[in-house]
Amino acid sequence: MVGMGCSALDSPPEELLREVVERYGMSYPISARRLAGGYANDVFRLQQVDAPIVLHLKHPPADADSMDWEHRLLTELSVHLPEVLPPVPAIDGSTWFWFRGRPVWLVPWAPGGPARPADRRAVATVLGRLHSCPAGGASRPHHARLLDDQAMGEFLAAYRAAGGPVPPDEDDLIVPLIRARLLLEVLRAPTDRDPRWDHQLANLRAHATLSAGG
Repeated sequence: MVGMGCSALDSPPEELLREVVERYGMSYPISARRLAGGYANDVFRLQQVDAPIVLHLKHPPADADSMDWEHRLLTELSVHLPEVLPPVPAIDGSTWFWFRGRPVWLVPWAPGGPARPADRRAVATVLGRLHSCPAGGASRPHHARLLDDQAMGEFLAAYRAAGGPVPPDEDDLIVPLIRARLLLEVLRAPTDRDPRWDHQLANLRAHATLSAGG
């Protein structure tokens, strides 16, 4: 049986596949192949008779309110943006379930590849349509907005005390820049020759701290 820690899984446990089959009314056996990427999830392509589908197994931490919010948002966005893949509802109408303390959900399979420089106009177009979409007014539960005043002041005070050279008129750019840099390191890690997953886990924790304004 494959372990269920935070390390990447080569394949989902058979017990999980059987539960997916039961919840979604699929036929068994079903084959699974790991997909690249998914820094916050283990992601697998499930091959069934009708069409392939993608299984997400989220890394902790996770909470039910946050998962419900995320899936409601994806469902709302999919009405306006066909590029957004909403979670597939199970037989009982739910869009995710717990498996050994980790959320599990399915989305439709969408073939494709990494964006190339020639795709920049298409990427910009989709991003513009996403940002203008009328869905998703409420913020994620239990997730404080970035840069509440006290946290911002404390962070910048420590930065200045250490000799940080960024001028005060660019203060609002410092934390988003650090968050982006942390995420880029994590996203690049699967292609490294010798990934340091302990370091990437620390990056994710630092990113979460900054995102919470703490």
